[in-house]
Amino acid sequence: MARGNSLVQKNQRKARKLKHISGTTAIKVDKSSGPYFSKLCLKILELIDKDGDSDTSVKIAAISSLETLAKEYPSDNPVYSNCLATIIDQIGSDEAAVSSALIHTVGSLINVVGSKALPQLPLIMKNIMLISHQISCCPSGNYAHGSTRTAAELSNQDIAVLLSALTTIEVIVEKLGEFVNPYLKEILDLVVLHPECSTQMLPKLDAKAAHVRDLLTVKVPVCSIEIYSVLFFCHMMKHMCLFFLGSHQVIGCRSGLSSHLY
Repeated sequence: MARGNSLVQKNQRKARKLKHISGTTAIKVDKSSGPYFSKLCLKILELIDKDGDSDTSVKIAAISSLETLAKEYPSDNPVYSNCLATIIDQIGSDEAAVSSALIHTVGSLINVVGSKALPQLPLIMKNIMLISHQISCCPSGNYAHGSTRTAAELSNQDIAVLLSALTTIEVIVEKLGEFVNPYLKEILDLVVLHPECSTQMLPKLDAKAAHVRDLLTVKVPVCSIEIYSVLFFCHMMKHMCLFFLGSHQVIGCRSGLSSHLY
């Protein structure tokens, strides 16, 4: 355990040193520094991927270090894709703090790798939606084993997980909008129907969900018959006005859908 803590602290010092130097000199991960950078990332990944009774604080620190590297030193180094493919399996961790950190880091990695994340997108969406519905009650009933808790019963850690989920979905829509159509129904379910995300009960979640809804109207090129059932249900649940917030537009078939639903 002490060795794990020591390694995390060492990696965090390296990340801070790189960040400090970058304030005066632009550092890029190029061919000469790439192998060393990859080695650093993989060492951090070992701590994240470690099985057994590993120290939660060590794992969270390692996840935070990886996210810092992704934000501060974006590059086309394939190690970021390798990291993404490894950590998505652990999104459903029993530790809410670990899940929240992992989901947030997934978003940061997608922001760097862009379309290279497409092979992992189905599993990313599946795991994010599963953990979200374990925390937040699904009004549409699409998740049979979902939570039955209300927003008033959510802990701060639960709220953090949902906020991380919405933040990463926001990145996915922003970066991979043209590939989001297969997951549109699930995303709308979360950002329109779930009371935590659409009734101003929790302002931070509500604001993030509102931004995701706005992005969907801009980034997703869709005119699908499936959206009729989703939006009709939203209308029946009296949440439809939230989806039209500020624009009176619906994704793709905007005017046609609005005439059917109003």
